[in-house]
Amino acid sequence: MSGLALVVAGAYFSGYLAALAVPKAYFAFFGREHRTLAWVFVEFAYVALPFFLLSLAWCWLTLRPAASSIKEAAWFCFGGIVLGFAYEEWLSAIALRAAEDLPNPSSFFTYLWRVVPAWRALPNVLAFPVGLLAAFALVRRSNITRQAHTPAP
Repeated sequence: MSGLALVVAGAYFSGYLAALAVPKAYFAFFGREHRTLAWVFVEFAYVALPFFLLSLAWCWLTLRPAASSIKEAAWFCFGGIVLGFAYEEWLSAIALRAAEDLPNPSSFFTYLWRVVPAWRALPNVLAFPVGLLAAFALVRRSNITRQAHTPAP
């Protein structure tokens, strides 16, 4: 459930990130022929990095209490993240289908294909699972360190 809530929170958080303005001089620096590369850097700095930090903090708070069953908790978080992405894609497809308001809308799967993120947004999608992996590593290392410093009875 935590992974699903994380992705939904990330979707609302991305609305605030979309309001950040990118100066025209930034795109002028890259030039017209490298505009896609400029967008890759913008997507990484404005969206993927904040999503990674949000995922790292969220998953760390979720996995920290699950000291004995950390692997199971991490798999449930991952399942929630996948479910959250599926929910967001479904929601986007429904909104796109409703916005077009055609008398005979095409197949729902056509709309699902149209809302798949562009390749330059791949870091945005990967930021959530990578944040989960980083949180898993941090919690596991802190548990190992804590066990090594605990005196034997």
